[in-house]
Amino acid sequence: TASCTSPTGQRLDSPSTVPCPRGYFCPAGSSRASACPAGTYNTNPNASSLDNCVPCPSGTYCNFEGSGATDQPVTCSAGYYCQVPSTTKTVVSILAALNPPSWGGIATPATTLTKQIGHVTGSPPTFRCPRGFKCPAGTPAPLECCHGATPDSFNFSCAEYQPDAGKADCVLCPAGFRCAQPQEGAGYALAAIPCPKNHYCPKGSLPIPCMPGTYTSFTNLTS
Repeated sequence: TASCTSPTGQRLDSPSTVPCPRGYFCPAGSSRASACPAGTYNTNPNASSLDNCVPCPSGTYCNFEGSGATDQPVTCSAGYYCQVPSTTKTVVSILAALNPPSWGGIATPATTLTKQIGHVTGSPPTFRCPRGFKCPAGTPAPLECCHGATPDSFNFSCAEYQPDAGKADCVLCPAGFRCAQPQEGAGYALAAIPCPKNHYCPKGSLPIPCMPGTYTSFTNLTS
């Protein structure tokens, strides 16, 4: 028997088929476009499968269904990081949640039985920037505050540290001190130790040796 179907990537709309819009997908036989789920987006028209809905890029989030047309991925908030994926969902659960369900989205073809999903909020609670790190807006992964230290730099001294979680910036080590790296991690807390003899410590620096031919028996020097 004959049946009425639409070409893949198009939807039926009397009197002719209409291209599937950005942010949506249209399996063969679709009478309406299905929105890409929140956390994913699609900037290409004529998409034919859920596979065309990709996770929002690292450092961004997509809090609306159908993102990719007018609603573009948004930069994640400062103090948080947005890595991809944020979670994984089964294809069946995604398609069953559509209104109406779009089982045809599995068949064109679905490359996996699960789907990676990006972030749906700019401040994901489980992705709050940890202590010892900074997360500027749009950060895909936490950035370590204590970096560049070597074993011979006074027990891994740090020029910067961050004792709190959820911060966008690091804190500079105070002038006249060196900030030792704690045992539990890089720059977790301020372990300020006086600038050692024969060195000076400007704000936000590692200990700097005195110029050749000079010395000092004092500690806590800033210049």
